[in-house]
Amino acid sequence: MAQSGFTPIQLYFSSTTTNVPLAANLANGELAINIADGLLFYKDSGGVVRTLAQINSAPVTATADYTVTATDVYVINNKSGSTQTVTLPAPSTNTGRVLTIQNYQAQTVVSASSNVVPQGGGAAGTAILAASVGDSATLVSNGTNWVMMQYASYNNLLLE
Repeated sequence: MAQSGFTPIQLYFSSTTTNVPLAANLANGELAINIADGLLFYKDSGGVVRTLAQINSAPVTATADYTVTATDVYVINNKSGSTQTVTLPAPSTNTGRVLTIQNYQAQTVVSASSNVVPQGGGAAGTAILAASVGDSATLVSNGTNWVMMQYASYNNLLLE
């Protein structure tokens, strides 16, 4: 299934040692490149067409409640005076997608839906960030919810 407005092309990868074209093994067989917009689309193993535009996505600073777009990777909360409510994309159509949210304000950040699993596990809720400047959280969709993979407090040293 090609995306409308795209011309089908074939991609070849070349071995650096033999300079012989190698077959590309794409998960579900389809890839489209829109050079004018710089977008790369592919069809995942479930047949869902996705974009890789997130690779070059700049952080978005939100000063009000915010709905995450298809290309957002980093969202900065700069809403003052009250809790910021973030409407996250549907987890079911974003499996594996990663989002990072950071606080520039001492306000809590919550999801508009009960679809965020806390870092320690358990039932999904709405909490994303505490009311602390500089805190950040990384969320990954598991196809059902957004799972908090990391929560970083601003003034804590992280050891790996």
